[in-house]
Amino acid sequence: MWIGDDDYPPEALKDNIEGNVSFVLTVGPDGLPSECKVTGTSGSALLDDTACSLLIKRARFEPARDAQDQPVSATYTNRVRWVLPRTVPAPKESNVELSFVITKDGSVTDCNLVDAKGVPAETIGHLTDPCIRTEYDPYLDDLGNPVARKVTMRTSVTSEPVK
Repeated sequence: MWIGDDDYPPEALKDNIEGNVSFVLTVGPDGLPSECKVTGTSGSALLDDTACSLLIKRARFEPARDAQDQPVSATYTNRVRWVLPRTVPAPKESNVELSFVITKDGSVTDCNLVDAKGVPAETIGHLTDPCIRTEYDPYLDDLGNPVARKVTMRTSVTSEPVK
C-alpha cells in the first residue's frame, strides 16, 4: 500500500478535510515514478500535494516494455481517496527510542531506531520521520560555532484506570 491511514496530513485531520485526488504518474524505464500530475483535485492543495509526494516516494512498478522487450517510460492513472477516520484507536502502551546525529551543517546521519516496544508494525516506518527531515538548524557551542550533536528522542505511552 503506497498511502495508508497514518499518512493523513495532521492539518487536514484537524480541519476535517477529505476528498479524492485523481492523478497520473510518469513512470520511467526503471519502474520509478518521475512526475505526478493532479488531474482532478480534492479541493485541498494539502491533500493533492501529499498524495503526489507520497506516490513519487513510494510507488514502484514493473517497467513497461516496447515491441523489442526493452523497458520504456509509461504512465499510470488512478486516484487517492482521503477519508477522515471515523474513530481513533486508543494509544497503546509503548516505548520508543530513536537516536541520530545532527552534523555541523544541520544534516542528519547515523539514524538508529533503538527501541520500539508495543508499537504496531504498520507505524514503525513513521518513527524515523525525524531522520528523513533533510536539514535542521545545527547546535551551537558557547561561542556560537556550529557543532555536531547526537540526539536521542524517547517517547512512552502509559495508561491507568480513572478512579
